[in-house]
Amino acid sequence: MVERQDTQDARTLQGKQVCYNKDMRKVYKSSEEMTTPFSGAHEANGFVFVSGQIHTDVSGVLVGDNIEERFEIVVLNVKKILKEAELTLENVISVKLYLVNLDLLPNLNKVYVKHFKHPFPARTAIEVTGLPLGASIEMDVIATRG
Repeated sequence: MVERQDTQDARTLQGKQVCYNKDMRKVYKSSEEMTTPFSGAHEANGFVFVSGQIHTDVSGVLVGDNIEERFEIVVLNVKKILKEAELTLENVISVKLYLVNLDLLPNLNKVYVKHFKHPFPARTAIEVTGLPLGASIEMDVIATRG
């Protein structure tokens, strides 16, 4: 849960206090303390919008020796935020992947299918010139309660 100055209401969801901002959207963060100036996720109208996650450990250090290991860490970071919202990867309906090299996509796909099952979420893969902290992959997702 993220504390915000514009919070008007806080409620408890399965023993955890959930922050609602002035528009009555739930605001989540990962289980670890966020070290960046953004929320881990926002929930509005039954959709949870998870901010882009990169392959960092709990201290914010990049980890992973190859794209497969790095993607596993990215998925783990997304799962932590989804868990806080009481959701899983099965609730994900959209995935955006940002890679510094699209040639890595075939290797990433080998790991992707271990986490996302048919029918797969809608997906976009975009090659970028750089990512935060020099990461090689970033992923954001949209999940639904429906």
